[in-house]
Amino acid sequence: MKVLHIFPFTVFAINYIKGFEEYPNHVEHIFWLYGSQATREERKITFSNTSNIIQKEDQFEELELVYNSCDIFVIQCIPENLKLYESLYHCFINNPKPFVIVPWGREVFKESDLYKFGEKTVIDQIDKYKSFFIEKCSYMVVSKWMFSYIEKHYKTKSKHSYFNCLNGFLIDDYSKEMKKNEVKKGILVGHRGTITSGHLEVLHRMEKWKKKIDIVLCPLVYGNPDYIEEVEKSGQELFGEQWKSIRKWMDKKEYYNYLEETIDIAVFNTNASEGNNTVFFLIYAGKKVYVNKNSELYWVLKELNLEFYEWNQNMEEEVFFEPLTEEQVKHNRTTMEQFGNMQIVYGKWREIFDFLYKIENN
Repeated sequence: MKVLHIFPFTVFAINYIKGFEEYPNHVEHIFWLYGSQATREERKITFSNTSNIIQKEDQFEELELVYNSCDIFVIQCIPENLKLYESLYHCFINNPKPFVIVPWGREVFKESDLYKFGEKTVIDQIDKYKSFFIEKCSYMVVSKWMFSYIEKHYKTKSKHSYFNCLNGFLIDDYSKEMKKNEVKKGILVGHRGTITSGHLEVLHRMEKWKKKIDIVLCPLVYGNPDYIEEVEKSGQELFGEQWKSIRKWMDKKEYYNYLEETIDIAVFNTNASEGNNTVFFLIYAGKKVYVNKNSELYWVLKELNLEFYEWNQNMEEEVFFEPLTEEQVKHNRTTMEQFGNMQIVYGKWREIFDFLYKIENN
């Protein structure tokens, strides 16, 4: 069996490819990566083995040859690249194959930059391709909540399930020691510099509790520049020396170690799908996490039966600072150990591939 993975060139590709190299499950994998060269260099995205990786920016002339050599394919993140769609559509119409879609969120809810800044004619074309491939796909790796949304807004009859499919949360990357859980009064707010993160609401609410807070930490490495500056200005005005923003890209392990040492409460007021892997790590590390109920992330955590809290703009001070119990911390850690177990993750991938391969050969 040979599987083609079509993947945007992001940091998520690193662990995703690494996992299939370590657990190939008697399947041959080939990865087609497309996207910006600038992003690769800025975030220092490298791979130990490139023999089965095709790295292209915006060129898809060779895609048909690769596509035809494979039995099934996986689309990671529903594309918003018109050239890719035109090439992939041509391949599929001439040689239909069963495939998996892994939606990432923004492209489903139409909250990406395409819908904010793109030309209407291009958006309309992409939407047609998007609907076509969602309707034709045989399997989706997606939360129950997002699949319910997709059913309402697109045509689909695909099977679906949810697991750590991007291999973004690797249990082997983190300490097995249970650290003592104490509220250090270090608060993390958000994940990125976009308006969907709802920073300003949280900052203005927490300003009333500033006497209890040692540090307000806010990652603003990427996003909308104007919005980032607005958050930066508000944070400095509201919290002064207690305010600290992160403006430069950090290695993942370095970043997570820093979070573990600095904060014990995190607020993700996002109404979009973002920061999932950071939240998974924080929950595993025993941190108290608040999430906006209007985001897919909230319902993903519910589906995983994790102990976390809904962010409420009318949150009381005593409730906000109350630490997790030892039982809650232990439950979260055990749950995340299962979620991040690579053998379990790639066993589920093999089940999906076997399911699709039977379709292909019937």
